[in-house]
Amino acid sequence: PETGEEADDSAIGVAIIGKPNAGKSSLFNRLLGRERAIGSDVAGTTRDAIDTMLTDGETSFRLVDTAGLRRKSQIDESVEYYGFVRAMRAIDRADVAILVIDASTGVTDQDQRVARFAEERGCGIVIALNKWDLIETPEEKIELVADLPDRLGFIGYAPVVRVSALTGSGVQKLLPMVSTVYDAYSGSVPTSKLNSLLTDLRATGHTISKGGKMLRLQYATQTGARPPVFTFFANHPRMVDANYERYLENRLREAFDLTGTPIRLKFRQKG
Repeated sequence: PETGEEADDSAIGVAIIGKPNAGKSSLFNRLLGRERAIGSDVAGTTRDAIDTMLTDGETSFRLVDTAGLRRKSQIDESVEYYGFVRAMRAIDRADVAILVIDASTGVTDQDQRVARFAEERGCGIVIALNKWDLIETPEEKIELVADLPDRLGFIGYAPVVRVSALTGSGVQKLLPMVSTVYDAYSGSVPTSKLNSLLTDLRATGHTISKGGKMLRLQYATQTGARPPVFTFFANHPRMVDANYERYLENRLREAFDLTGTPIRLKFRQKG
């Protein structure tokens, strides 16, 4: 049986992920060390997982599987595989992941891999560009930020917070941003608003036509949350391809606040 306090269900589950030496532990300690933050340990769901409860103003956060962040883990964290497995477990139990990227080295393959996993598992994401203070010239800063869409374009919806775990700069923006992402991740878009967007798209947007057939989206509704799932009823749902899905996703993100959350689109035959 697990010991410790019961985890608070209303708390937002947060995983702090990223490659070894990106500054995850320092960032975690910074979050705990903030004046208004009250931390307490609770039992996680796996035998060796310890979660840390944190309150920021009115909002409670459950930082998932923080045992390894509290002290240098017994197993050498540089064993990449072990760190990755641990991150995957944390992502599966989180609502929002904070992806900590070492700004002094830029986005690595490992960052991409863990980000892709979070996206596939339907986790909200906030990117924390750590060690921002170590980048000396404005040109280097511009270049680093410009590089993000190339390396992490598949989570282009994730907000970026520039932080320094060492000096504490920017860290106070992280938890409010996690809350914003959680609201989008767990929220719902009214059916009437989705369908007025569809009406606009029918008037001005593009569609697909193949072999004399033309795709018509007749109706849309949100059919799931955490992350949001939108179902479109269409005359020929099989005509929808990856490009059209991307087009629709971009229109949805322009129209509604879906900051930091992946979304899923489904297409069904009308009737």
